[in-house]
Amino acid sequence: MNKTLTSLLLFSVALICLSSCTPSMYVRTKTMQVFEDSTTLINVSAVLGSDVIIDYGESRIKEYRIGFGYDSLTELEYRIWIPANFQPQCLNKLVILTPGYKSPSVLMHPLAAEIVRQGYPVLIFSMRGDDLNSSLKSGYGIQELVDLPMALWSIQEYFHIKDSLHIAVLGSSLGGSLSMYSLKNARNNEFIQKNLNPFSIRAVLLESYVPRMEDAAKKLLTSSELTELTYEMKEQNLTFANIITDSLVSFIPKKTPLMVQWGQQDKLVSEEDRQKTIDILSPRFPNLRTNILKDGTHALRVGYPMPADEVIRNNKMMVSFLVEQLRCR
Repeated sequence: MNKTLTSLLLFSVALICLSSCTPSMYVRTKTMQVFEDSTTLINVSAVLGSDVIIDYGESRIKEYRIGFGYDSLTELEYRIWIPANFQPQCLNKLVILTPGYKSPSVLMHPLAAEIVRQGYPVLIFSMRGDDLNSSLKSGYGIQELVDLPMALWSIQEYFHIKDSLHIAVLGSSLGGSLSMYSLKNARNNEFIQKNLNPFSIRAVLLESYVPRMEDAAKKLLTSSELTELTYEMKEQNLTFANIITDSLVSFIPKKTPLMVQWGQQDKLVSEEDRQKTIDILSPRFPNLRTNILKDGTHALRVGYPMPADEVIRNNKMMVSFLVEQLRCR
């Protein structure tokens, strides 16, 4: 496993967006000061175009980069942000942030900074093929069967956690599907069942959620990628029916607080798709919360063309929803 990082690098990452008319934008995470206790004062900001800067402010954190491997050729890394003065051994309440397909994890830093300010640790997950794990091939869900539970296991081992884990999960777009898919598969994996402490899902927030995975694959993947994916699915006797909304949420307790939100200008998820998702989820989750952002597109983290104050307000609402479910337990 990787050793603790005592400082953060300057990130300047271009945001991949579905809309061709979207201007240049990125999130910047900048080290302000490094302290003797291995914590770092960082500042997170989002830059849209050339003249709009959304400042998410400063947070004092300790960052860990932890990895796990299935074999010498398949090793994954992810980030853990922990509030200053927090004891890692007490890390049994955790918020998980999973970005969307081909979206760098740095786009989750504004949310992560706010969660840390609230006093909670954050797992900023990187999917295969993206960001910290860009050297690995993305399996669009086929290879990522238990990646997230394995990450939880590696956290448990690294910090010597003895208690059950209580988690709140935010997944954006495909990140939401794969988070649920991976957590669901944990119960079918012998290693996870034997070695991972029991975990409970206390809240789920699905953002820009795609209910029909096959439609999304046709829009997001190149023809060669889609052909290869179809072949791999056939080899493993899998179909897109394995990773659609109704089967994904079947393992989540009915009383679990669940929220879904989309941008009304989303070009990938249609109004019909949104309503289908709501129709599937509502009977199982009577307290389901929905949120439609009038000016939002599929990429909601930076927010264009949403006004800056609306982006910040929505981020704080999301964080409040997630941490409140951990706080009240």
